[in-house]
Amino acid sequence: MTTEEDDDTTSSNDFSNESQTTDYTSIEGLRTRLGIDNDRLFGNFIVKELMDNALDFIEQNAKKIQELKQKNKDENPYVNVTITEEEIENKKKITKIIVRNSNTDNDVFPKNGIENIFNLEKYYSSKRHQHIIKRGALGDGLKEILCIPYAFAIENNDDSWNYPLIFNISNKKLIEVRINNLSQVRKNLESPDITITSKELSIEEEETNNKFTEIVVYLPNIAVYYNSILFLFNKYALSNTHIDFHFELPNKHYYKPNYKATQNIVDWSNYQSIYYYSLPDFERLIYSLQDKSNSNIANYVQKYFREGTNIKKDELLDILNSNKNSIIDKNNKNIEGIYQRLKQIPSKGPQLDNKRQVPFDQKKRENALKKRFGEIYQINDDDSFVYKKINGYFSGSNHNSEIEFPYILEIIIANIPYYPKKLYFYSSINFSPTLRYNPFQNQSNEDIFSWKNKKKRKDDSQTKPGSSIIDILEDCGYSYDTQKHNKSKPNLVMINLISPRVDYTGRNKSYIKLDQFVSSAQEIYDFCKSASTRNKNGIRDEGLTVINELRILARERELDIRNNPRLREIGRWTQSTFFYTVRPRLNQKGLKVDRDYITSQIKPVCEELGYTRDELGIIAAERAQLYFKGQTLGVGFDQLKDLMEKGTDLLVIEKEGIADVLAPFAEKVGIAILNSRGFLTEYATKLSRLAKEKGCNIAILTDLDSSGLIISTKLPNAHRIGIDFDTLFSLERLYDDLELYREDVEEDVILKKGNESDNHLISLKKYDYTIPSPYNNFSLFDNTWEEMIDYLDKGKRIEIDAVLAKVGSERFWNFILNELDKKFPNRNYNRAITISEYVLPKTVDNFIANIQNKISELQSEERQKIMDKLENTKGFLDVNHKKAEIESNLRSIAEEKINEVTQFISDEFKKFSNLK
Repeated sequence: MTTEEDDDTTSSNDFSNESQTTDYTSIEGLRTRLGIDNDRLFGNFIVKELMDNALDFIEQNAKKIQELKQKNKDENPYVNVTITEEEIENKKKITKIIVRNSNTDNDVFPKNGIENIFNLEKYYSSKRHQHIIKRGALGDGLKEILCIPYAFAIENNDDSWNYPLIFNISNKKLIEVRINNLSQVRKNLESPDITITSKELSIEEEETNNKFTEIVVYLPNIAVYYNSILFLFNKYALSNTHIDFHFELPNKHYYKPNYKATQNIVDWSNYQSIYYYSLPDFERLIYSLQDKSNSNIANYVQKYFREGTNIKKDELLDILNSNKNSIIDKNNKNIEGIYQRLKQIPSKGPQLDNKRQVPFDQKKRENALKKRFGEIYQINDDDSFVYKKINGYFSGSNHNSEIEFPYILEIIIANIPYYPKKLYFYSSINFSPTLRYNPFQNQSNEDIFSWKNKKKRKDDSQTKPGSSIIDILEDCGYSYDTQKHNKSKPNLVMINLISPRVDYTGRNKSYIKLDQFVSSAQEIYDFCKSASTRNKNGIRDEGLTVINELRILARERELDIRNNPRLREIGRWTQSTFFYTVRPRLNQKGLKVDRDYITSQIKPVCEELGYTRDELGIIAAERAQLYFKGQTLGVGFDQLKDLMEKGTDLLVIEKEGIADVLAPFAEKVGIAILNSRGFLTEYATKLSRLAKEKGCNIAILTDLDSSGLIISTKLPNAHRIGIDFDTLFSLERLYDDLELYREDVEEDVILKKGNESDNHLISLKKYDYTIPSPYNNFSLFDNTWEEMIDYLDKGKRIEIDAVLAKVGSERFWNFILNELDKKFPNRNYNRAITISEYVLPKTVDNFIANIQNKISELQSEERQKIMDKLENTKGFLDVNHKKAEIESNLRSIAEEKINEVTQFISDEFKKFSNLK
């Protein structure tokens, strides 16, 4: 490592420092290390680590920050995140991430510290082996942040990447960190050569009042998923009510909110306790310190352990200099002696008051959360928000009886408007949102939680098991599954675990050891069950309604079909049949008869009762068409069995013209195109479902307008590949010479004559449907869907035709293939290539063809007589019966002349046998 430093030899003894061998400079190594399986989420990791470090610093320096706030009125502690795009050579773009936070004029990156942080051969972290309420992994996290963009450059053979990781301390000091020898690292010839440059900046005196730390990261766009980062922003703002946040994404994403702190930060005595450690844990902590001198160990114990504040330094040094009762003797240190002495300090054990558990007033937390939730999700009434703080305590286990510690579980349940009706689950640990997993899920899926209904507590047989807190929520009626979510509104459930000790089960921190927190399962259930019934809607009294009469008729029809299944074939109904059957009943009961309304409700009524229309023998008009291998096939009930086997992928397109343009390209690669001709018919929807069950990849392409989004909700299990905001970005990435701006393809929405409003847009805003993939990805909480609706609400739209006209059909098709390949890397080509049971040699083909020609010649006269009779037939024929009769007559002619046929075959066989 090369360093160029102006001054500052300060060292930080509080960091832990251990040797390690790991791969920071390959994408594969980083994926494994960080548990990231989607390269676009590396940007999320960077933002999360930088925000965690910023928030930890603010809380650890709360007292000084409060003093600065008194000097600079209304300046709350803040974290600002600004993400921009910058154009580089060949009009390519890269992403720039800037995270700035309040500082107290501290130089948080002195020379000695910065060199150790970026030494890839060693762990160097302020939090390693500590059991304390903290976020992130300062030190190692910065190594990974430095290496991620370079690893992408190495993977893509881009040895020119030289964008530094930048640290700016209040515009007084600037540090730049670079990796220089990419080509040699790429060839596995050398270790990374990391250069650190530091310089003092000259600024005007009045500017120095602005105390901040700013970190700048440059990243290739391929590693950034803006919508997922937006979701991450919201989660931080929700969990950390004591911080001002300002977030800014690139202009095209229209996202620049400011969230003011809804409660004040307080001075925080965030001590460790010896009770949080087993003896081996404590030994690992002490021997990981960078400075392992007896004096520094004594100082560390006094400064950071609550029990250590009650012991004099001389006593600690005496223990360290003694070998008595020492299990591990390193440099004459008695670590076990320190451990046992700390446990002798008279105290209440590890139980801490609220001031030591959280950096804000716990009593004001509920109102602070309610305000923040209201600001982000427009929750305006008390009945839409409930909060519970569960005080838990872990008092050791059979495996480790030395450990005990308190913890808090914060649970918030909120009704969130403008979302589909289901569960949205947020998880955070010590106010830090998790990235892509549910940490409250047992890794082995073994049932570890248990709870009982209050009315059945005495009956052990009524105990319910679960492997995740999600199981508890689902038992209370909150579910990801819209069919199981029995609330009248969508619900967001946020659980924040506040604990000084969180043990992870994997290197990438994907899961935590839940056995330490399972004792709170019953209290979680009781609260969630109580909240779920607090405003539960009663059962609707159907009475004499039109819908009720439709239900009755549908049930009667189902019973008829069950008693006589042939009615689905010989007794089919149209939707008009259904209408004319129910009309007399409505008239008799004095109910309003509206044909359009009634026919529009047949499908939802059937689905409500658990049937489809075709299961009741009710046939809807055939409108959809399937394009496959040069054929155009109608999609109706009778064709479903055959059509569901066609195509490796099924691409649903709402417009007939677009399907016609793309069909020749699809034919070459075995993809089927389903043209829905506007809104999907029931048969098109069913075809998509059946094809998916048969191993077909299903995707949908619609306009970016209200009807296009509505259509895509009809196939929530399909993957929507556009048109959306990412479409233009993806096309530009595919073609370096292509410049595609939103204003090039967007247009104003013009309502049809006589329409005062866009009814489809109104429906979208109600969120009474299931959001399609990929916008429904809970783990990412992709906000693209909401952004698109906001965009439409501004009176704008983007049609497929506009994008196609701009880029050309072949380029647009390549975009589609690229999107399909990203989502579905594998496909079943048995669905597009039919392999014959046998393939005859050409000579055998000729042999058989000659025999067929001979028989045709013998039957030709009779065949012509039959055709002449059929040409002028009186009345009607049963065509199937007549066809069987004709085939029987022709076969009898061949049999009558079997000798002639046999002789011909014999002659042909001799010719065939003589072929070489």
